[in-house]
Amino acid sequence: MRKKILFIGGIILMSLLVLGSLNSYKKHYEYRSNIKNVNKVQINSDFSNIKLISKDSDFYLESQGVGKPTIDITYTNDKAIINVLTFNKTWKKMLPGKKNRGKILLNIPPRLLDELHLETKNGDIDIDYIAEVSRLSLISDVGTIRLSGFQGEFLNIKSGNGSINLGEVNGQINIKNKVGSLKSLVLKSVKGENNIKISNGNVKVELPKGIKTDDIGLNISTKNGKIISKDSNYTISNKGPGKELIQNVPNSTKKLNISVLVGNIEIN
Repeated sequence: MRKKILFIGGIILMSLLVLGSLNSYKKHYEYRSNIKNVNKVQINSDFSNIKLISKDSDFYLESQGVGKPTIDITYTNDKAIINVLTFNKTWKKMLPGKKNRGKILLNIPPRLLDELHLETKNGDIDIDYIAEVSRLSLISDVGTIRLSGFQGEFLNIKSGNGSINLGEVNGQINIKNKVGSLKSLVLKSVKGENNIKISNGNVKVELPKGIKTDDIGLNISTKNGKIISKDSNYTISNKGPGKELIQNVPNSTKKLNISVLVGNIEIN
């Protein structure tokens, strides 16, 4: 009886592998659709890399890859919601490799959006400099996030597994990552309360240059790691196997909180 169960299980496994192999040989597809002039855009994808550009006056979405996904665009008031679903069966999510991710390209004209939300379950998010989005949210469960620059009201970054690379940022921030480092972040200003929380990875942050930073409240700590800074004015204290840097500024509205469980923090 046990041999029979193992035999049947082997057949099922081989069938899944064959179907996965056949799935990888699907034809290449290309899709393009113009987007209505809206103030907010939300993209949800299960298995795609997302790239945002702002090169011309046309507002459009392009998608390409192997195996045509289901693409649904709906409009609610002044918001476009775009869902890109590559796999309809749960088990299929385990078969394709990284190279089979689809590609989503979104071009937004300058001076257009109040809010932009880009989310992928498995994929990278890559954004050229963007200055005309008030609120920007980037979420990837598995994949790297790269943003060359941002100037707006609020920046939200969330990653499950992957590194984060940010350029110059002028706006309030909220960054969370479970596994992976915040490799670069250059703050042009500190506005309101800003939070960076990393479970396992290093953090590298540059504070604003050429302006006063002693009016910024700092609460920086790593439970297992080091805090490194070229600024001799900061006092770094031991805290068990970790370090902390505290700069209390009563009544200040400018705050930067950095919390790391395992990893080093470099702040300059």
